[in-house]
Amino acid sequence: MTVSRHATAIGDNCVDVFIEPVRRRFAGGNAYNVAVQLARRGFATEYMGAVGNDANGSALRRVLEREHVAIERLQLLPGHTSVTKIELQEGGERVFLHEDFGVVADYEPSEDDFDRAVESDLVHGAGARDVEAFLAALYERGARVSYDFSTKDAPPDLRTLDVAFFSARPGIAPVELARHAVASGATVAVVTCGSQGSVAIEGETVEDVTALPFYPVDTTGAGDAYIASFLTERLEGSLLRECMLVATEFAAKTCLHVGGLLGAELYGETRA
Repeated sequence: MTVSRHATAIGDNCVDVFIEPVRRRFAGGNAYNVAVQLARRGFATEYMGAVGNDANGSALRRVLEREHVAIERLQLLPGHTSVTKIELQEGGERVFLHEDFGVVADYEPSEDDFDRAVESDLVHGAGARDVEAFLAALYERGARVSYDFSTKDAPPDLRTLDVAFFSARPGIAPVELARHAVASGATVAVVTCGSQGSVAIEGETVEDVTALPFYPVDTTGAGDAYIASFLTERLEGSLLRECMLVATEFAAKTCLHVGGLLGAELYGETRA
């Protein structure tokens, strides 16, 4: 495959530990998953983050190497790798029971990391310790940036962002959440709403795409798959709605298997 695009994902990773009756373990984390998904979609991809000097850290590194994701700037820190304990409920809905962030909580990209990242066509971030400083460092270097805020509040100034991603939250309509992000400076704002689809705004354009009808096995990683697919389409020049439609289909396919990354199951014992 001829690689024409370069991407860097910076931020979180973890081992997703599914409790009984599933009892399986997978590589995961938003920035980590997006890095792998972009690599699978033909990008020359680099992942920057931190893992512990333990068996889980080694396992996460091996998955990235197998997926041809560059890890020269993956930090190996003393301590344990992030672990998320997940319960898979009826209907495929996953519930996070416990999150132990491990060394990810101490991770900060270096100035050299930022200098390297901006050589990419796109930089995607998630889970930064200081989001404002993280976005400012990339903005100062002229990077094209996307960031997944999930259910967390965004900084007041989003002029640094090409695409701001959010997950729907109680108490605020998705369209209003997206509208606020665009008013704060983001070029595009996308709110994923699970089984209710997604909403996005770019300028005066407002799009609402419904989810596909299917029976999910596991919703873990669906949002990450949506993001990777959306960004791929956007860099190819697709219009907003087309980006959403393709991303919706890709996210749905991710829900048809256990684990956020098909082919990224881990084996052995871990502590959660």
